[in-house]
Amino acid sequence: MAVWDIRRLQEFAQSLDPRARLVSPGHLRRLIKESLDMVGPALLVPHRFGWVVDAGRYTSSGLGSPLPADCGHALAMATPGPGELERWSEEDGERWARGLVAHLAADQALSKIDLSAMRKAIGEPAWEEVAGVLREERRLAPQASDNETAREFLAAWRELEASGADRATSTWFPAIRVESIAGWLPPVTVHPPPLLPLRGPIEEGAAPLPPGLAWLLDGTDDPAATGALARLSRLAREPGRRLAAALVADLEAASGVEGEVLERIDFFAWLVTLGQVPVRQTMAERGYLLAIRGLKRCIRNLPKVGLEAADLKALEKSLRHRLETTDARLSGTVRPAIMRALEESGLKGESFLENIATEKIVDELLARLVDHGSLSLSDLRDAIARSRLKLADLSGPLELARGDCLLRADRALSSSLPGGYRRGEAYNRNIQRFSSLFFGTNIGRMLFLNLILPFAICFVTFKGFQELAHYGLLATFQKDEILAGLKEGLPTRSPWWLPVEIVESGHNKPTPIDDGKDESAHLEMLLGNPACYAAGTLFGMTLIRFQSFRHCLARFLWVAGVLLHRVLIDLPAAILRLLTWFIRLPVVRPLFQFALRPSLLAWIGLVAAVRLQAHFGLPTDRLTRLATFSCLFLVFITPAWRRAEELLLDALAWVWNHLGLALLLAIVDWILAVFRQVTDIVSLWLGWMERRLVRKPGGGWLNLAALSILSLVLSPLVYLFRFGFTVLLEPQVNPVKHFPVVSVGHKIMLLLVPSVAQFVSDRTGWSFDYCIVVVFTVIGLIPGFLGFMVWELKENWRLYRANMPARLVPVSFGSHGETARGMLAPGFHSGTIPSLFRRARHGRAGADDFHHVTAAIESFLRTEFIAPLAGTRGFPPVKLDDIRLTKASIGARVWCGGECATLKIRWRVEWLEADWEDRALVDSLAPAHGAAWNDAKSGLWQLSGVEVLAPALTGATAAISHGALAGGCWVETHSGKLHYKWEDASGAVGPEEGTGPTLELRDILPRETPIAWNEWRERWQRRALA
Repeated sequence: MAVWDIRRLQEFAQSLDPRARLVSPGHLRRLIKESLDMVGPALLVPHRFGWVVDAGRYTSSGLGSPLPADCGHALAMATPGPGELERWSEEDGERWARGLVAHLAADQALSKIDLSAMRKAIGEPAWEEVAGVLREERRLAPQASDNETAREFLAAWRELEASGADRATSTWFPAIRVESIAGWLPPVTVHPPPLLPLRGPIEEGAAPLPPGLAWLLDGTDDPAATGALARLSRLAREPGRRLAAALVADLEAASGVEGEVLERIDFFAWLVTLGQVPVRQTMAERGYLLAIRGLKRCIRNLPKVGLEAADLKALEKSLRHRLETTDARLSGTVRPAIMRALEESGLKGESFLENIATEKIVDELLARLVDHGSLSLSDLRDAIARSRLKLADLSGPLELARGDCLLRADRALSSSLPGGYRRGEAYNRNIQRFSSLFFGTNIGRMLFLNLILPFAICFVTFKGFQELAHYGLLATFQKDEILAGLKEGLPTRSPWWLPVEIVESGHNKPTPIDDGKDESAHLEMLLGNPACYAAGTLFGMTLIRFQSFRHCLARFLWVAGVLLHRVLIDLPAAILRLLTWFIRLPVVRPLFQFALRPSLLAWIGLVAAVRLQAHFGLPTDRLTRLATFSCLFLVFITPAWRRAEELLLDALAWVWNHLGLALLLAIVDWILAVFRQVTDIVSLWLGWMERRLVRKPGGGWLNLAALSILSLVLSPLVYLFRFGFTVLLEPQVNPVKHFPVVSVGHKIMLLLVPSVAQFVSDRTGWSFDYCIVVVFTVIGLIPGFLGFMVWELKENWRLYRANMPARLVPVSFGSHGETARGMLAPGFHSGTIPSLFRRARHGRAGADDFHHVTAAIESFLRTEFIAPLAGTRGFPPVKLDDIRLTKASIGARVWCGGECATLKIRWRVEWLEADWEDRALVDSLAPAHGAAWNDAKSGLWQLSGVEVLAPALTGATAAISHGALAGGCWVETHSGKLHYKWEDASGAVGPEEGTGPTLELRDILPRETPIAWNEWRERWQRRALA
């Protein structure tokens, strides 16, 4: 039975504020449209959860119960739907009502106050984040002023405070400190609700804790954690408390397995490798990994067991402390083995920065091991590809046969860490060995860059356009007719220079009715011929070899994109804004409402009616048309039609809100979440099968024989299943890897299905339909291998020292290969941090997700900024502290010699900006150390892909604030606003209009001062050896 209903919710809201009233969403939408003067149909109506309505307007509309006599306004709140009410708990309903009443009360209190100065008070970057969040949540009108934005922001802040949600303000507006807006916040009398316990209190038990629960305390004396564990133990023994019992069981299992040495029996591997892999493999690290997995499962399930908030907090603290302790013990066991394997294989640094890169590789492998429970050749390869420790070229045929440094490290790690590292499968190792011929030799690179890659680009381009044309023609439902007309206009024999050819396709299978009659063949359009492929290959070779040509082509495409955007988007939007302004004029509005709009609708209806009359053979004379138009016109000006139109718009608005952009984003998140869950399920299933072969050392010979026989069944199954998922299935369901390689592969391979099915049917005697299904399934999985190959080869190219960029370029440090721009810039394949905050605002992301991103950023800063400084001779101890994320920025504090510096990277709509404050720290350093600090900072901006240095920009222009423009910036000074454009400039630029300072681009844009890798390496080498 639902806890809340409409009547009770209305009473509770009025107990908080007598002006609160529940209003149907449709009525509220019309009130908002009238208040915002929105003319005509509008689906995206902002602030649809509530609105402050004048008392007279509320009473005249008859929206609900009358207001008290002394109330000048009504706080109209959209009535929740029945499904939403059924899902609400007692606390959910209270929080909803308190938050919404506080929001609307703050809106009314701020309605007469000018808040436009808040933009300068909180700063332009914070303002951009605030406005961006409010627009994402559809709380602002499209053309909202600064005053309206500030009012909505302050009201939303009061709503979040009153709702009592944990860390709500820091999730919605992480760039804002409450101290900076304390003077702007309106007084609101709604108070946060008390935290309600999910279960009744449990009496203290005097019995000692079980060993598994006492293990969690790790020898610490924490009364809160001890009491919480006692209550958890008592709760687990109560009937019906399955989750609590499962949590206690997981804790006891983790305590029993931590640090335990296990043994794996793999007789199958011993047979395949001819005795190179022992039958019994000792796994010293496996116990720690199982304990870590159990602790993580406990952290995920802890909020579901039914303990009070204080107990949950104490237990979570103890669980995380124990997880860190176990992680440190695992690191102490595994790190020396990884370092030894890398050194034995020849993967060791020859310079100071390469030694730092080695440490980074080890840290990444350890983090991956903790997160996923095992490592593989792909993990090792990706860690090396992202680092500056690279492989040398192949020394000769002997190294090719034995394997390069990567394959030797793969063998060494599988031998030293059998419980945490899985040796690369044969197909992975052979791909690496084959690609080393083209990526790790001078002749191979020449062939690859001058022939293979240009031809591949040309081929994929032609086939990609061919596929797009194919789907476009299918969408017209007249593909054969269009292609037939095109074929008639083409020469009978295509000349060598014509890249288009229309051909017939079909397998000519005899029909069962008439064996002499063939199925009609369909027409297909083919793009490309030998001459076009040769020209495209030459063009691709030129594009790869000449950087200036690439820049010119990129500039041309950028200009073409800008022009298309202006024509297709900006111009229609400007015309629409002009029409909207014109319609809002007092003289034009009645004419539009009662003449132009009904006439347009009647004309559309008349066109449809004439078509129907002609279709059914009815008379369509002029008098009939005039009568039809007049009747439709009269219908469209009646109040009944306007009411029906409002109901239709309400339905369309609901569809847009639930099935529009939000649905698209939800579908993308759902696809990625499903893919992650499928991957986790497959990994768990494979891990379960592998654990069947694990035992404690010292088992009897009978057990050894049984496990050896079992390994002959399970090991091949695990290998085949992993091959099918990783190589054939994953590239087809992973949206990052699917297009365009897999799509083109499908198009090419599926053309072979009919002929191959006919061949199989003729040779086996099976029915053609059955063969079609079998062949389609087999061939349909083959293109996944193409996607897998492209993905693997792309990473293999980055393995070798000769293929490294000559300059410092942005490095990848995210779990999915994101750079700093990929972390911050919103986009389909980027925007990890904005997406994380968006999901957190809707309750779909938690502390673990933020911790995962923060850990990746901390590792990046430690490796690329802190480690070079710490390795400089005589440099004071330097410490990284307080990694802070906002929706559009990454910030950190660095302590050195008692002084603190702040570093920040922001996304400013168009470009990535760096900001810092380190004057006191630099002044406290010796001159040589100050130069090292500035060098490390410059390198950090290059490695982060920073495009603008904010302190240099504001210092050169004395700007109060600044913001981004396409290819430039605007700055606001005491004398006015100036615009600068630097897209095609070099040296120095001045303002486009007016008078202002000239900007030296070398000081502001890091792209103007690139840093060569060899120079960078030698510079820090000298500092380390000084």
